[in-house]
Amino acid sequence: MPGALTIILKKNEAISPLLTANLDTIGVRIPANSIALKILESVNYPLATTSANISGEESGIKLADFEVDFADKVDAIIDGGESKLKVASTIVQVDDKDNIKILRQGTLKIK
Repeated sequence: MPGALTIILKKNEAISPLLTANLDTIGVRIPANSIALKILESVNYPLATTSANISGEESGIKLADFEVDFADKVDAIIDGGESKLKVASTIVQVDDKDNIKILRQGTLKIK
């Protein structure tokens, strides 16, 4: 990390259920995107964010893929250009025994 990997971990009691939709897990990711990294560096603490697609819908790779779904739902959209990877990130879940389960195979291949 940073990279196209989201890791789902069991959350601890310090994490508000508001951040996890009342689930007992939380996803952690450090993006390899210069705009996102500059935002993270400027606040100097983790940000709770969502993915840039509606749950269950295809992941987009350019602004036009998101505009219709999000135009009236968010305060701002930053156009960082087309995704360099053109494929969604890989999502893995790590349980309390350190077993890894692939939830979504994306750009990063598990070896």
